[in-house]
Amino acid sequence: MEEKGLIPPLHSFEIYQYVKDTIIINGTILFFYYQYISLLDFIFITLFFHFTAYYFIIVSLSLLLYYITPVSIL
Repeated sequence: MEEKGLIPPLHSFEIYQYVKDTIIINGTILFFYYQYISLLDFIFITLFFHFTAYYFIIVSLSLLLYYITPVSIL
């Protein structure tokens, strides 16, 4: 087989893996630092967003809301 001199494009699976790992890390940080996030929401973030391509926008907006919302210590 002849090899073509083209640089292979970045596969969507690699982008998917990177964004998925980022979401899992962010979800874990949110789960441990903000106790008012329930376990169901954490599972929802890691499982439901596992199958969609636009979840990073939703998570970015939710992160912004969590940082804006004051967190009570007690």
